[in-house]
Amino acid sequence: MDISSLNLTIPSPPNHQKPQPSPAADLRGNKGFLLAGDLPTYLWKLSKKHNPIIQLKLGSISAIIVSSPELAKQVLKTQDLLFCTRPTFLGQQKLSYNNMDMGFSPYGDYWREMRKLTSIHLLSAGSSLICRIAFGRGHESRKERRFGEILREAQGVLASLCVSDFFPSLSWVDRLNGYRDWIDTTCEKLDVFYQEIINDHLDPKRQRKNENENEEDIVDILINLKDEKSLSVDINIKALLVSIFTGATDTSAAATVWVMTTLMKAPPKA
Repeated sequence: MDISSLNLTIPSPPNHQKPQPSPAADLRGNKGFLLAGDLPTYLWKLSKKHNPIIQLKLGSISAIIVSSPELAKQVLKTQDLLFCTRPTFLGQQKLSYNNMDMGFSPYGDYWREMRKLTSIHLLSAGSSLICRIAFGRGHESRKERRFGEILREAQGVLASLCVSDFFPSLSWVDRLNGYRDWIDTTCEKLDVFYQEIINDHLDPKRQRKNENENEEDIVDILINLKDEKSLSVDINIKALLVSIFTGATDTSAAATVWVMTTLMKAPPKA
């Protein structure tokens, strides 16, 4: 289970016994477990040693690990509203324009509007616009190569963990070791690229693939929705593009890698 996806604040009655914490160093807490080679197996062994619900102390952050089907159902279904909001990490917050995308925005009116927008306008059954993202005609290959390089850096930012994520009072360390500058530079590159895409779509002289082509792509749809103000919230087009691009590339690639790894480790089951 991805513990970063859990809302780590769990309300409970005053007399309710908290999950049993595993042994931890006074300052570092349980952060050393992140160095485990096989993290899922390590967490499973930890649950067998202690119990199916364990509290881990990651610096100043408290995390809850659940390791049973019954508890997983409680977290992911029955009590979903309590756990659906992700914790805020520096790299993810910067890249998602202060949590204005679909993946990292907290549960509420904005998130519900984004879900409706996605299901109705971007992922409708009879629509092919998810497969049609215009990088600008005439320089398509060059732009795609450049975007691929930036996207790989952005995926690194999404997966990164900073010192300030665990120790907010030590945020100066992220600047000292260059981590903050790397995040800022990557986000700036991505912002410039997204602005170029938006400007291309706003250009009345925009060149389409075919002269008679009037079909809109994802960016056209988002621009029209924002201009028409047909939504109850003010959408951030660039933040939504972060979700669309990273979700359409990184998750697919990761799924392929894990499937191939599983097949290689268990060839008789292939």
